[in-house]
Order: sequence, then C-alpha cells, then structure tokens
Amino acid sequence: MLVGFCFLGGGLAVVLRPEPVVDGPCSKYLERPKQRWVKLSGCRLQIDELLVANADAVERFADRAEGLSRTLYTSPPVWTHVYAPVATGDPDDRRPVRVVFRLADADILKWINAVERADEAQKKKLLDNQALLLRVATPGLLTGQATRGPNAEVLQETLGTQAQAGLLVIEPGTPPEPELPWLAVLAGLAGGAVLLASLIRLFQRPHASDPAAELTKVDVSGVKLTLGELDAMRQEEAEARKRKAPP
Repeated sequence: MLVGFCFLGGGLAVVLRPEPVVDGPCSKYLERPKQRWVKLSGCRLQIDELLVANADAVERFADRAEGLSRTLYTSPPVWTHVYAPVATGDPDDRRPVRVVFRLADADILKWINAVERADEAQKKKLLDNQALLLRVATPGLLTGQATRGPNAEVLQETLGTQAQAGLLVIEPGTPPEPELPWLAVLAGLAGGAVLLASLIRLFQRPHASDPAAELTKVDVSGVKLTLGELDAMRQEEAEARKRKAPP
C-alpha cells in the first residue's frame, strides 16, 4: 500500500515538475535555443547592437544615438527596457541572432536616456565612455528564463535580417530549486493516507441483519420436553385432524 502511495506521489511529481534547467556553454545552447530556464557560461552580449524599448516602440540604440528612428517622436522618448543580442565568446561568430537578453541595469538605462536628451557635445562625451556597457558585455554566468515574450516579435522585426525566426527573450532571474518532486511525493502520501482511512471506515460499517440468519442463532439447548408432554401433544394433533375430517 505504501508503495502505491509513493507511485501516486511520483505521478504528481511528473505532472508538476518544472522543465529542467539548461545548464551549459552558451555556444551549445545557441545552436538550438529552447524556452527554458537557463544557466549559460561563455556568453558575449553584443553591446554595439543594443535595442531600447518602452510601451510604445522599439529602436536600435545606435540609430537613436545618430538621430535616426523607426518612429517620429514629438519629444525624446523615455526608454524603460534595454536588450542585447546574445552571442558566443568568439568575436568572429557572425551567426544570426536567435536570443536576446534583457539588461536589468538601472545605471545603463539612465545612461541611455541621458544620451537621448543630450546635445551633440554632451552626447559625444557620453558615447565615448563605454565603461557601463563593457562591464556587462561578458557575464560570467548568464541566468534567466528564455521565452517568446510579448516583445519578442517586435524585437525580431527591429533586428531585421540579423535575427532568425523564433527569437527568444531571456528575462534575468534565478532558476527555481528542484524541490517540487519531493513535495509532490509527500502530497501523494498524505492523500493516500486519507484514502486508506476512508476505506477502513467504509468496511467497518455494520450491515443490515438477515432475519433467517438470526433465527438460526436462537439457542434451544435449554428446552426439554418430558415423555408425557410429547404424548399429550400427539393426542391433541390427532383430535384436531378428526374434527377437520368430513362426516
């Protein structure tokens, strides 16, 4: 019975278990990117191909720095998100972009929005200082969740021929710990215990009595008739038959 409950818990674990984390070199993952949690080593972020975005638009940062854009703005936009294409550690690797990583760095966002509002002299000075971007260009370990998020399609369109169909976006974060299967096994054991208790109560309920069976249980061992009593009973039966017989 205990083994059965463990199997029940194991079944719940299979259903509830999160997808395994892709943990390995960036070069291998970029060959066939998957929508999974990832822990990638050896990645390089293409900081010269940054994409900036807000709720209304997505642009190449390099274009905005040169005064170009895909959209006409009545005032300088406020950018709320920054994305960098993910590449292997080889600077000569020119494969199409298949994954971008969102940079959750408040300092980089401030720098980008400062460039957006600077005059030409200030803009040149800000762009010459690449320290912030160089700091994030080669992350030791890139972690997050790769999905086809709501911005994936427009990011892919903005990259144009540089991007491959099915572009994935990695949102930074820490992969969940693989504790859920054990919790599911414990849940299966608890559920099995409740089921077992219910079955025991069901089989212990009293059943309706059978009248015929109850009669067979009557104890007649203490009933004794004398010889005279038997003769009297036989005589009464004989007289009763005579009275019923036709004349």
